[in-house]
Amino acid sequence: MLAAGEEDLWMGSAAHQQHRQQQQVPTNKSAWIPAETFSEPQCFLPIKDCNISFIFQQNNIYLLHFILFPGYEVFGMEHLPKGPVLIIFYHPVSTIDYFFLIARLFKETGRECFSICDHSIYRFPGWKTALNAAGVKDFNKAECVEILKKGHSLGIPPGGAREGNFSTDYNIMWGNRTGFARIALEAKVPIIPIFTQNICEAYRNIGKSRLTRWFYEKTRFFYLPVYGPFPVKLRTYIGEPIPYDPNITAAELAEKTKTAIENLRDKHQKRPGNILRAISERFDKHYKAD
Repeated sequence: MLAAGEEDLWMGSAAHQQHRQQQQVPTNKSAWIPAETFSEPQCFLPIKDCNISFIFQQNNIYLLHFILFPGYEVFGMEHLPKGPVLIIFYHPVSTIDYFFLIARLFKETGRECFSICDHSIYRFPGWKTALNAAGVKDFNKAECVEILKKGHSLGIPPGGAREGNFSTDYNIMWGNRTGFARIALEAKVPIIPIFTQNICEAYRNIGKSRLTRWFYEKTRFFYLPVYGPFPVKLRTYIGEPIPYDPNITAAELAEKTKTAIENLRDKHQKRPGNILRAISERFDKHYKAD
């Protein structure tokens, strides 16, 4: 599960900075290599981890793709401009749709897309190694901007773990976060809004309540029990790019992006969501993506 941070993408937060300072930096650079396999700027991965990206993207992702979600489709590839972009998406219980998308982009176009996650997810054993090797890391703002300026793409779910845990029926929970918009403005790149139909029916969770929400807000480390996956029809829609505009504020850009994703949702998603309907849509031969 991707989990963007909770304090305006946690960039610059005291807890995040303390965490990064406590991370060990290898003193023997000969035992480490730049992650050139993933073209990640100023980030180092152990040599032994370098093949994990291939395994993660090619084997695991496409195994799920063909076995559980054989009808996965992407619409709007023509909206992806050449050069770096900032991909912004809704955070469901599981972001498997996003990984399907970036794996397909890599497979079909060779474009690499790095992704941002909350450092709290590293508490799960083994997740840090697997995620880092797949280009998913708790990048800070400066690193995000550098990734984009070097010509790579970056994906951010502004709602993060709060949205993944407590969003109901595709409701966006971004609050007043503008961190991703400030990154786009500083890097001078367009924002690409995306939305995946039926993604909230692929995996679901249980236990949403005032108590669990309170506990989450206090600890920022709490994930509700998840069940699934269900072999539903998944269609990812890539919206029209929101171009860089030096005359727009971060708050205005964030609101514009939110509206774009809500428009994609309202156009392509039947609400309330229904698992059986989402499964049956796999067999709808007359569906048209208009």
